[in-house]
Amino acid sequence: MAAGNTQSLNGAPLRKAPGLRASYLAFYNRGRPHSSLDERTPDEAYFGAQTMVTAA
Repeated sequence: MAAGNTQSLNGAPLRKAPGLRASYLAFYNRGRPHSSLDERTPDEAYFGAQTMVTAA
């Protein structure tokens, strides 16, 4: 195993951390209803029911 691959975050190499963070934030804001927002996602609460499109 290369020296750069020895550190990990929950089993994933640290070099993948930015992508993991982006994936979690997308889930948190678009896919996870919040009880404090009447079971809506933050995107639904703040931007309405419009479909959110992200750049690839």
